Amino acid sequence: MLLKSEYDMAEASQNCGWKVTEHTTDPDQDRTVRTMQQEYEAIGSALQAVQLYSDVVRGFETGALSNATLQRITQIACVSVQQLLHLHMFAFALQLAYVGCCFAEHAGDKESYILHASTLIYHSVKNKQVDAIITRAMRFANELMTSEKNVEASLCLLCDVAIYYIKSECFYIAGKLIETVQHKLLSHYEKQCDVNLELSLGRLLEAQAMLCPGSGLSMLSAVNGVHR
Repeated sequence: MLLKSEYDMAEASQNCGWKVTEHTTDPDQDRTVRTMQQEYEAIGSALQAVQLYSDVVRGFETGALSNATLQRITQIACVSVQQLLHLHMFAFALQLAYVGCCFAEHAGDKESYILHASTLIYHSVKNKQVDAIITRAMRFANELMTSEKNVEASLCLLCDVAIYYIKSECFYIAGKLIETVQHKLLSHYEKQCDVNLELSLGRLLEAQAMLCPGSGLSMLSAVNGVHR
């Protein structure tokens, strides 16, 4: 159903003229029309999938599906979560991210767990259930960074956790996490100057801007963070 939604979105893009054929920097010259009704109809299969998975995950038992199948589900869900966020369907996106965490944990897929956890953490404030997810995700991130696997996802997670603590007014912990990411990024750029860590760098700028809102350059940092 998630895959069908991706195909439906691609088809709607063609049929409804969502794709921009002539690029312009003037918003008044943009003739692209994209309605909420069109988006809702195109993403309908994904919304049904979220409801279905939410019911299934409550009574899901380890071994009910193979790890390979669960990994494919969680990886496809990663894409659908971002698609739902882009369409401002936050409740569905966060519910799917939670389901993704559950399935990824059953499958032992640490990378997918981190990606789904990052989404939940970034959009949460002071939640005991999220605190448990943070503990598990941080352990997985430490393991991945130690083995040099998917470092960027791990660094983005640290930034998202820092943002979570900033919103929860735990500034000391947030500051320490930001400092850790700064050191990690510098270390990786020193080892390999052309390494691409733009996503984590943008997340770091956003976290720094939130931690120091009166620093003068925070607005510029925030804009850069959104752009990255």
